[in-house]
Amino acid sequence: MPKNKQQESAETSKRRDSIVRNWLVRLAALYNRDLAAPIFGIWFDTLKDLKPDVVGIAFNRVEKTFVPTSACPFPTPAHVRAFIDEANENSKQVEAEDTWNGALAAIEKQYHPDVGWRGPTLDWRTEHALRAAGGAHFISQCPGNDLVWAKKRFLECYLRDEQLQSDFELLGTDSEIVKTIKSIADKKSIENL
Repeated sequence: MPKNKQQESAETSKRRDSIVRNWLVRLAALYNRDLAAPIFGIWFDTLKDLKPDVVGIAFNRVEKTFVPTSACPFPTPAHVRAFIDEANENSKQVEAEDTWNGALAAIEKQYHPDVGWRGPTLDWRTEHALRAAGGAHFISQCPGNDLVWAKKRFLECYLRDEQLQSDFELLGTDSEIVKTIKSIADKKSIENL
């Protein structure tokens, strides 16, 4: 009988919690620490949004690299999340680079200085980042040494937009920047690319 989403979620949660518990016991033995019962709940709650395999890999890295200090003699959930966050940042950087390369190829094929953009609508983040880099016209005519700076502006804007999207809940719905970004994202096409 196939499992429903709720059953799969419960099994995933149980598996993740088991991995966390096993790693905490292992780390406690390595650092000669006694663990109070509430610590498990704190760790389970803090890591509940992560996949079990990812948690295990991050714990492995903590075990291999964590250096206790007087301020922090035992690893915390933040140490585990730091490895995951670093991997996510690297992934976002690669995505931004790929998007830049795709945008350059699209400009070469889909843009003409006399006609403008002749291709399909780009997603709002790519369009916004292209405008930040100087726009399709500038990029299509850009000499090589200026293209380096255009790429830098593109990547900064693309990654900043990604960060703003993930920070929406921290900014509050009444924030002007949230309203602006949502209005841009809701548009199907942005003129004057």
